[in-house]
Amino acid sequence: MSEPKSDSIRVHVVLSVLLIAIHFVLSLVLPQEFDAWIYLIYLAAPIVAVLWGIYTSREYAGSSLSSLALITGGLGCWLGGELVWYYLDYIANANPYPSAADFLWLAGYPLIFFGIIGKIKRTKAGFYDLRAKAALFAALALGIVVAYFGIRVPFEAGGSAPEIIIAVLYNVGDLVLISSAVYLFAASLSFEGGSLAKSYLLMVLAITAILLADVLFSILGEEYIAGTGALSAAMDSLWMAGYLLFFISFEEMLSAKRRAAEKLLSYNLRSKKRTG
Repeated sequence: MSEPKSDSIRVHVVLSVLLIAIHFVLSLVLPQEFDAWIYLIYLAAPIVAVLWGIYTSREYAGSSLSSLALITGGLGCWLGGELVWYYLDYIANANPYPSAADFLWLAGYPLIFFGIIGKIKRTKAGFYDLRAKAALFAALALGIVVAYFGIRVPFEAGGSAPEIIIAVLYNVGDLVLISSAVYLFAASLSFEGGSLAKSYLLMVLAITAILLADVLFSILGEEYIAGTGALSAAMDSLWMAGYLLFFISFEEMLSAKRRAAEKLLSYNLRSKKRTG
């Protein structure tokens, strides 16, 4: 009975990779006149992630509802930021900074952080495993890079006070995500395999992809905004991968719940046969 679920996950992975590949190729081969249409392909990733998050939150109504709702709410804020950015850039032909999109994007970071912390607070997330220690050191190294390029550089580059504050807050948000990803990875090791561990690891990969894109944007933001071919396409691919990995993580949680329900039903049927 579990094989179709496994196949379902594989199908979602293949479709996600295909969506990213289509967006990447079209970003490279089509002229800028088509950017608004290409961005609609990009928007499919956060939309799917939010929809699956809402469905998963409803299915897990109970112990995990609040944490999943927070994570989904954070992704919803990011989706809202993407939609506002689309309107400003492609419809209103405006590029204000900071804008409403920035405030929505920033609002997503604490929601996702508290959602993840709420999800793992009952697990034994320690740093005794060598892999967890390695992840901690890697996170510290990434945190130093984020702190330098994301906090120090904005002050050195100058700009208005709101511009500097928003730039710093983005990277403070990244530091918050780094810490949550490390604890999530440590928590996944405590399960020693299984669907829940897989869903946690998928979220770690999702956060990692988004963090890499954010760090690249901190370093190469001007080149990205200028629409430098492969660079912009690669960074968009990382953000899309992050959204879609959240989507696959939610699907893994749903599959785990279905398998648990099937096992419980099978157990109850066997019990009835024995007592009958």
